[in-house]
Amino acid sequence: MSDVLTGITAHQDQIIYILKKATEKDWLEELGIIGNILSAIIVAIVGGIFTYFYQRGQAALECERMQIAELNAVSRLLPHLVSDNEQLKRFALQSLTSLGSARIATSFASPDHARG
Repeated sequence: MSDVLTGITAHQDQIIYILKKATEKDWLEELGIIGNILSAIIVAIVGGIFTYFYQRGQAALECERMQIAELNAVSRLLPHLVSDNEQLKRFALQSLTSLGSARIATSFASPDHARG
């Protein structure tokens, strides 16, 4: 009977040893999975930040391009805008408005500008 109990105890020790090893392995596997998930999240965050600043810079460049185009349009139409010929002036104002420069066209059409 004592030999049977010793064998059962040895067998239980082996089972406990195997379970401890399995638990350690599971913990390391979980740590690896968590590491992979965290690295994916970090890559996504860095990519999102880069995309945000890149698009912001592109929007600023587009705004500058629009301002340059607006200035080019005004510079080409300036002789007509300050002309005494009302028909040429009206054409230049309509052209500026249709090009999206309504603010500038309004400023040239104002009575203060006509006096100055």
